[in-house]
Amino acid sequence: MYLLHGTLIRSILTWGLYVLLPAPKQEIISHHNGDGELITITSQLPLPIIWQFVHLLVWVTWTLVLVGLSVLWRNKVDLISVQLAKNLEEVMMGKKSFFRSGQGNSFDKTGVAAEPMDFLGDEKFSF
Repeated sequence: MYLLHGTLIRSILTWGLYVLLPAPKQEIISHHNGDGELITITSQLPLPIIWQFVHLLVWVTWTLVLVGLSVLWRNKVDLISVQLAKNLEEVMMGKKSFFRSGQGNSFDKTGVAAEPMDFLGDEKFSF
């Protein structure tokens, strides 16, 4: 989840909060105090209730997208990465040949280069 979290904050959540929602309205009040100094007070006016609901909806949608993509990442990308790492480890440890022919060299008996091994194994992954 941590790999997706920052990306989704900088893309979806930022767009939702700063493009979709209206900018907060500010009220600026200036007056003179008893010493003749100008005092300026800036206050932020609350958004209408519909925009507060949309704000909540943006956060809930972002959270659901984050969790959904995290589950998809865990079920698909991590599975492929683990399988690739296991196969590469077996090749480096000498338990498995880099080439499918199993001869350990790059040419078969006819002098034609052997086909390189598929590092994801024989399992087929579908998205």
